[in-house]
Amino acid sequence: MLYVCRKVLFLITLFFLFSGCSLSQSFEVSEDLSSVDSNAVLLSVHQKNISLNENNILTLVLVFDKNLPSDSSISWSIENGTSDFSTTSGGDTISKGSSSFSISIAPINDSVHEPSKYYTLSISGDQSFKNSLNVEITLNDDDSPLDDPTLTLLDTITSSTTLTNQSTVNVNLGSDSTSVFWCLSEVQTTKPTSNSSDCNGGQGSSNGWHTSRPSSFILSSGDGSKSVYLWIADIHGNINSGPINATIELDTSGLPIPTVSLNDALNNSTSQTYNSTVNLAITSDSGATKWCVIEQASASSIPSTPAYDDPCFTAIKPTQVSLSSTGNRSAYVYLLDSTLNISSPGVASITYSLNQNPILALDSTVVAKDSSPVLIDVLANDSDPESESLTITAKTDGSNGATISISGNKISYQPNAGYYGIDSFTYTVEDPRGGSSVGTVNVRVMTPFTWTGLAGDNNWSSNNNWCGTITSGACAGGAPPGTGDVAVFNSACTNCNATINSSIDVAGIEMQAGYTGSIVQGSGVTISVGTQDLNIGSGTLVGSNADFTLTGSFNISGGSFSAPSATINIYKNFIYSSGSVDMGMSTLRFYGKPQGSILTTANAFPLYNLDVDKGFDGGPGLDVTGTVYVSNTLSVNFGYSASPFNGGVIEAAGDVYINNATVNTSIKIKLVGNSNQIYSQVGGGLIADLEFASTGGTITLEGYIRVKREVLYTSGNIDAGTSTFSIAGRHWHSQVNLGPVVLNNLQIEKGYDAYPDVYIVGTINVSGDLGINMNGAGDYMYNGAIDVKGNVSVSGIGGVGGSTQLILSGTGDQTITHTSGGFPGGNLTVNKSSGNIILNSALNLSVTNQSFYIQSGTVNMSGYDLTVNNILTLDSGAVLNQGGGALSYGSVVNNGTINP
Repeated sequence: MLYVCRKVLFLITLFFLFSGCSLSQSFEVSEDLSSVDSNAVLLSVHQKNISLNENNILTLVLVFDKNLPSDSSISWSIENGTSDFSTTSGGDTISKGSSSFSISIAPINDSVHEPSKYYTLSISGDQSFKNSLNVEITLNDDDSPLDDPTLTLLDTITSSTTLTNQSTVNVNLGSDSTSVFWCLSEVQTTKPTSNSSDCNGGQGSSNGWHTSRPSSFILSSGDGSKSVYLWIADIHGNINSGPINATIELDTSGLPIPTVSLNDALNNSTSQTYNSTVNLAITSDSGATKWCVIEQASASSIPSTPAYDDPCFTAIKPTQVSLSSTGNRSAYVYLLDSTLNISSPGVASITYSLNQNPILALDSTVVAKDSSPVLIDVLANDSDPESESLTITAKTDGSNGATISISGNKISYQPNAGYYGIDSFTYTVEDPRGGSSVGTVNVRVMTPFTWTGLAGDNNWSSNNNWCGTITSGACAGGAPPGTGDVAVFNSACTNCNATINSSIDVAGIEMQAGYTGSIVQGSGVTISVGTQDLNIGSGTLVGSNADFTLTGSFNISGGSFSAPSATINIYKNFIYSSGSVDMGMSTLRFYGKPQGSILTTANAFPLYNLDVDKGFDGGPGLDVTGTVYVSNTLSVNFGYSASPFNGGVIEAAGDVYINNATVNTSIKIKLVGNSNQIYSQVGGGLIADLEFASTGGTITLEGYIRVKREVLYTSGNIDAGTSTFSIAGRHWHSQVNLGPVVLNNLQIEKGYDAYPDVYIVGTINVSGDLGINMNGAGDYMYNGAIDVKGNVSVSGIGGVGGSTQLILSGTGDQTITHTSGGFPGGNLTVNKSSGNIILNSALNLSVTNQSFYIQSGTVNMSGYDLTVNNILTLDSGAVLNQGGGALSYGSVVNNGTINP
């Protein structure tokens, strides 16, 4: 029997000691003190809910708060159906000095189910006690059969109720709250006779019975289905009717080692791959529910077995594996089954190398000018390091290909109509693994007269040095170009150097970009080039002592050209933009009067001699761009006075001979020599601008020099000789700044409906005669002065005005002739140390504020009239002889002599 003691302390402590105690008891205690003699013994009132089973015996022990002062009597009785107790009342005498009293009550075990039947135990004493007390008792008949519990077996790791690979499993019990004994067994299939025996195969401490609720069970050895039976007993020894059992499958046999293979996804090689992802095949993996793949270097140790819950285990069998690095790599495969058995690893290895891009060789082919489309096998000389197939995936368009397209594994090319030269395009090739490279195709679009140099010598006249016909993408040879052909030189040549060993006459010479050879003109061998021009874009052209004659143009955009001593006759243009040029002692001559020409040198090199021989009744001339430097002789001869001679600046360091210039000009000639120079201008026409800027020697002026816009002195020594200098041009304003230059004769020839004026800076010194012919109604001379030592002739002054002062200072006699129109509007000054001023016509100084100053010397009117609008001034010693002519003035300051 199980004995349980429970103790409750009150104001007076009452111990309830009972045998076979109910498994569930509760006490509700309150205090109820009676107002009796304070010397009496105090009893506590204990009531409510002392629960008993029929097999229990209840012993109540009363403990008094003090020893009894005298012998006392006490009695007790059970009310409310006392037939369920063996004794229903009783009493006793308690001796003096006692401190406690016991009452024992035993229910009757009548096998009648009595759930929660209530009774009252009343306890009273004599006057020795202050109070009585009542205690409620609940009787529970628990001899009815136990309900069956529930049982579940679970894997200790996965909690699976069906499979385990562990001999120890967890036990999950239910509906066993009244149990105090548990029997778990694989062999106890029948109901035990008692809770102290018959739990065969049980693992509890009391004859196989567990006295505390079990949480695990050890299965018997050997794989297979395991059934475990559960029996429970309560405190009364009642056992469930059962049997209750649960079944679980024990599998500790493990998994097979899988068979593993790796292979390249493209060619199925099991030893070598060029992709970071390879195919993975796993066989001999029966029973596996998950797979784990560990990839590592083959030289590394075998990896540790992963735990069952390692993330590497996946429920889907892998078919590929990623290789994390190059070199010899291994893949280890572990299997996991439903009972968490993990296999030993299967392993396979493969060598991983990076895929190399295709190797593309430079392609070069020859295509005839204006040919139909040509298929180019660009892959013929290309290769793949892994020896795999190549595919053309893209192409670019060449700059001169009319049609470039992919045709299978070839590329179709057709040149633009009329094009010849070097073209190129690119194409993209891929291998099956995604590696790609870009290749280049150089296409040599050849004419029959493209230089190849295949004859083995450098001679222009050798047939096989020219492309000729094209067979299988190569030149087969032909003949040198003739008068209707263009000779082409480009990078297509094998031997690129050529010697012009006999005189040639061709339509053009084309030295294209990329040409690296040299063309040498033989001594005494002339070169004639037609309207297709001589073009130097690259390479070198070396001239000799024999002439060039170009019906077209000479264009230099690269490479180099040297001309030691010949004359280069150009009918059209000479255009230089870049490259190296050495004109040596050659003459650049523009000829052909009906054809206009352009000269551009971009300030890059000096010409030696420049000869401009242009102009015709149609008017074409020469346009100069930028600044052209001529180190030796500049010759200009226009056959028609209205031919244009326009553009920039010609800097001349040597002699200049202008024969028949043109009125239609904007050119500037700048004299920059450092030794003696001759500037000669004869015939008709003008130069737009003329600047004296020499740094040494003397510039000698010859002929009749006519400038229409600007005359500027910057530096140098000028000898006017017997020349006449003319400021001319009817449609242009002019500015003259001659500094210290002393001219021989000066002519000012202006005037037209555009009213061109002349602006003078400083004083123009004229040692000879001055002629002024201003035809426009408003043409004037402004600023500065003209100091004349010779005669003055004025005609055609359409208007009256201006401010330029005229000074007559010669030492001999000087005449003034005014034949028509007005007279220039500035003041007139006579300052002579000897000789006379003689009027050859009437002189009318009619402009407002215009004065006449006679500072020294004698003025003879010779009977002609003299009119001065403002002041007539005669300084001391000055003489004015009227000679019978009329004299009028605004006012007079006469410190000299006026003779009638």
